[in-house]
Amino acid sequence: MRKLLKQYPPTVQIKAATAAAQRAKLLDRRAAEAAVGRTREAEERLVSILEYDAADALKKDLLGNVAPLMRPDSVRFFHRALLSAQTELDAAAACFGDEERALATKFAAQAAERTATEPGGDDDALARLPPRPFGRAALGGYASASEREAAVARAIAGLPAPPAALNRGDLQNQLNNEYEASLKRGG
Repeated sequence: MRKLLKQYPPTVQIKAATAAAQRAKLLDRRAAEAAVGRTREAEERLVSILEYDAADALKKDLLGNVAPLMRPDSVRFFHRALLSAQTELDAAAACFGDEERALATKFAAQAAERTATEPGGDDDALARLPPRPFGRAALGGYASASEREAAVARAIAGLPAPPAALNRGDLQNQLNNEYEASLKRGG
């Protein structure tokens, strides 16, 4: 995520796209500002994932061991942040006309094809591009986005939680139990 945001900052990309669309008189100033604002919001949502991950004190226990599993609340946060970022990016793209979006998709496909056929290029790049699903397939087989989200929420809720992190209280309890056991043994 960090690499993506550094190499292709969404706000820089949308500013270039809106400037080109305004020069071609395909986008008015208000729609361009809306697209930039939506993209800025999407970028903030993506950055919040990095900030949450960096500030998550429960990723490691007191001894510095990394927890083997993510907590369900972390997975839920990441999922919601990604969904809201996608919603904002979709809203930013909707500021452009249908024809412009179709041409941008065609341009991206041609760029991928050109990259695949360039000398020294990745010959399998075009073959690895998944077909863009539509209709029910775009929703993973669910009838609606809300049905899909309910299924994702159930799956996240069903995730096993990692074992409780070792903290100062756990260490003190362990020491107290060992001391009491040694007293009972007569030690």
